[in-house]
Amino acid sequence: MSLIICPECKKQFSESADACPHCGYKISAETKEIIKKADKSSSKIVWISLLVIVVITIMIRQCNKETTPEKPWYEEDNSLMAYIMTEDWVKQKLKSPSTADFADGAIKSEHVTNLGNQKYRIVSWVDSQNSFGATIRTHFVAEVENHEKDMWRLISLEFTE
Repeated sequence: MSLIICPECKKQFSESADACPHCGYKISAETKEIIKKADKSSSKIVWISLLVIVVITIMIRQCNKETTPEKPWYEEDNSLMAYIMTEDWVKQKLKSPSTADFADGAIKSEHVTNLGNQKYRIVSWVDSQNSFGATIRTHFVAEVENHEKDMWRLISLEFTE
């Protein structure tokens, strides 16, 4: 059993009723058929419209993928990741790695030089506690390489006072 919409008050009621229970509008069998056909055709229009929207969205996304291909990892500038990886290697050499305080995020990129072919030179500093508990600033120079996707290698690491 389906619902139809009353032409008078626009509320739904059962198609088996002879009159609208909300406003009392009497519905003939012919009027019920006309209303049901109109409801079905508007329902079809809604479904067709949704299908068209979905197809267009898929086509637009596909076009965007084709026009802006993703760069392979070896063509990307991974300067920030080079700095982050170097932080880990520097921490391994410190007396108190948990106290390590490196340059702020915005400044980090200024400390990295892209040498090409996924090799980077980092010239920066770290503040950390020594074995006596005093915080000291230690400068370092490192060269690192991204030799495979997400695989980094430390080429050299030197500390200066």
